[in-house]
Amino acid sequence: METESTQTISREQKVHQFYCDGCGAELGTSVELDDGYYKTFGDYQQGVYVNKAWYRLKKNFCDECATAKTAAIISALTGLGFVLE
Repeated sequence: METESTQTISREQKVHQFYCDGCGAELGTSVELDDGYYKTFGDYQQGVYVNKAWYRLKKNFCDECATAKTAAIISALTGLGFVLE
């Protein structure tokens, strides 16, 4: 014999919301999957290796803020005497 019934199952989901670290604009929203993966938005990473150590910048930026931050980093480095190779 077979019977059929309908059940309501409630489940919690982690929702990740991303905002620009520069201007605060909303970059996107992602639902975390069962394996822990979720899509990220606005990933921005830069690193400088000096005196056997890494200095890293990890942020979430919109395109405009990422462009401005890159220009500021280049300006600071060239101001210190760094040259483009």
